[in-house]
Amino acid sequence: MYTDMFADSYKQASYDIGSNGYKILKTPKWQGIIKATAIMQYNNGLVRMRWLDAEGKIVAEHRGLPEYDYYPILGEELHEEKEAEYVSLAEYAHMQKVSPDTVRQKILRGNLPAKKLGRNWCIRKNTPYTDNRRKNV
Repeated sequence: MYTDMFADSYKQASYDIGSNGYKILKTPKWQGIIKATAIMQYNNGLVRMRWLDAEGKIVAEHRGLPEYDYYPILGEELHEEKEAEYVSLAEYAHMQKVSPDTVRQKILRGNLPAKKLGRNWCIRKNTPYTDNRRKNV
């Protein structure tokens, strides 16, 4: 885990990456720090790009859908969300055995925490689903 002395580096990396993640690779001052780029795509369409230093530590991370540009998640936010795995609204509804429309309504009412990426809702896989109308579930 990075210490506070890297906070300014994270801020600068965030600025240098911008909405185009590949910009960091062309910036001379980051060429000495960034040693590898890892790009992963998940079944739900989310893309995660990570930039690693020589020790394999994550310097920056960019998440989003391929057709949209999002700023990278850096520093503390990165470490907080490292354990979280997000799934699409449809996948979450299937896991909970409920209709996707029901899940969408719970999100819109503020009863279920979710993030919106473009036009798609993403929910943490381990978020509990509660519905007082369902019994013995």
